[in-house]
Amino acid sequence: MFHCASQLYRPGDRVVPGNWGRLIFGRGPDHPHFYREYLFERIRQAEFADRPSRMQAAFAHRSVDDATGYCQPGEYVYAVEVTTPEAPSHLADMRWLTIIRGYRSFDGIEDVARHYWSGDEPEGDPNGWELVTYSELVVLRRITPIPENGQ
Repeated sequence: MFHCASQLYRPGDRVVPGNWGRLIFGRGPDHPHFYREYLFERIRQAEFADRPSRMQAAFAHRSVDDATGYCQPGEYVYAVEVTTPEAPSHLADMRWLTIIRGYRSFDGIEDVARHYWSGDEPEGDPNGWELVTYSELVVLRRITPIPENGQ
């Protein structure tokens, strides 16, 4: 599994679940994804309560390509391992988080959230899967090199 983060981790460091939620709630409605996450959480609570909340979870990608495609400038890709395999987890295609922007109705965006929580795959490139888990992740190694001397 692979994880993206702006932090510099060392092998053995732990990625604690809930960081995304802390970022969202820390800024509240001023966070650009607050209302999207609100919708996804409401659909999860009402229809998929057995799935882990994105606000309390850690995230990992199945492949280095998925992680690299997701990472923002200034973030690093890490190889990670789930520390508690039996922890509640859900494999979802995170492309639904982008697809939602193309919808202009409440019914449409609710359907997108249902696709995400159902584990459906949108058409197109199959690189977008993320593991949403209540498990901590342990860092095995950094994949992204740190540029030195401006290189």
